Amino acid sequence: MAVLDYQLRDGRLLITHTGVPEALRGQGIAAALTHAAMGYARAQGFKVVPACAYAAAFVRRHPEYATLVAASAD
Repeated sequence: MAVLDYQLRDGRLLITHTGVPEALRGQGIAAALTHAAMGYARAQGFKVVPACAYAAAFVRRHPEYATLVAASAD
């Protein structure tokens, strides 16, 4: 099972973990999960804290989400 773990804190969606089983890697599943989380955050008016390495790299590769990124989890 692929997962994207998050927490909602004070109007922020904190992405804490993105995981895809090794047998399913390379198929864009983590990207699809992260894209869905970013779309949800945008629709709800949340800022996003990409606390896991994958989410942080995703945001760097997708500058269209830059306006959603919060400065920190604090």
